[in-house]
Order: sequence, then C-alpha cells, then structure tokens
Amino acid sequence: MSSGQSKCCVCLKSIEPGAKKCTECGSYQDWTRYIFRYTSLATALLGVIPVITIAASLYQIAFAEKSADIRVALVRCDAQQLDIGITNVGEVPAIISQVSFASPDTPVTGTLPVIRRMDADQAASFLVDPKDGARVVSYRPYIGNTPTRFPVAPSDGGQCNYHITVESLQFDLTTKHQEVTCACSSS
Repeated sequence: MSSGQSKCCVCLKSIEPGAKKCTECGSYQDWTRYIFRYTSLATALLGVIPVITIAASLYQIAFAEKSADIRVALVRCDAQQLDIGITNVGEVPAIISQVSFASPDTPVTGTLPVIRRMDADQAASFLVDPKDGARVVSYRPYIGNTPTRFPVAPSDGGQCNYHITVESLQFDLTTKHQEVTCACSSS
C-alpha cells in the first residue's frame, strides 16, 4: 500500500484517500454503509408486527370467555297482567328457564297464583339471543287452569310487593337469577 492510499473499512483493500465507495467490494466508506446493513433487519421486524397482531386477535376470538348478560325490566304490572322486558346484551344466547312469582312481604290468604306466559308459545323456557334485541313477555296469574288476579294491597294501607324472579341458563350450565319487584295493585 502506497502512502497516498487508505484501506476499505469492509474488505481492507487499498482505495484512494477520501473515496466514498470501495472499487473492490462496492461498500460505502461513510455512515451510509450501516443503512444497507440494517434495512433487511428493519424490514423483517416490520413484517413480524402484523403477524403478531393477527395472532393476538385470533387468540382473543378463540379463547376469550363469552357469556350471556340477561337484563330484565318491569314494563307493566297490574292486577291482571305482568309484562317483563328481557334482553341479552352479552355475546352468546341464553335460555330463560323459569319465571317465578313470590310474595314474601305480605302473607297472602289462600293459594298463591302461579304465572304463565300469555303469548302463542306458552313454553316456560325460551331462548334469548343477543342478535334479536329486547322482547316483552306477558304473564298472567293462574290458580290451577283458571285465570285469576295478582294479590291486591291490604285495605289498611300496608305495603304489599310481589317479586318476580327470572332464572336464565347459560350454555355452560351456569344459572343466574334476577329479581324485579312490583307493588300490589290497590284494586
């Protein structure tokens, strides 16, 4: 190597002093040589990010715990009829397995009525799907096969409430209970 020559920082061959590129290996002699070295690494990292994102999304779809979330609201409550609004704001369907009636606040004389659905499909159980939206289900009190009235408030002005419990069954066989309260009608 002559005194006017310098060495390539990659292949160590003699090059002209101040040369920007080696004539033997073609590598740049300044900081730009690092750009080419790390470009493929940066490209590989950017290519892996979408794969990781998709994998995380698929994992969440496949293994996230999904459940039904039944909400119940009293729409109508009188001596003749009881209307309950039922909706499912969860991710999966559930079955309303039972709707029961109780009057723990006031002793009721005689036989306590049972409630039955009034619509055409009078099955005790029915499916509540999140895609179907809210529905109103009507019930009437019965003693045996005879329609009757719900209990009335005592004439002495005492408090009278009856409680309606809605039992929902999820497909993992867990049950949830929700209760709504209705004041007894005055007549």
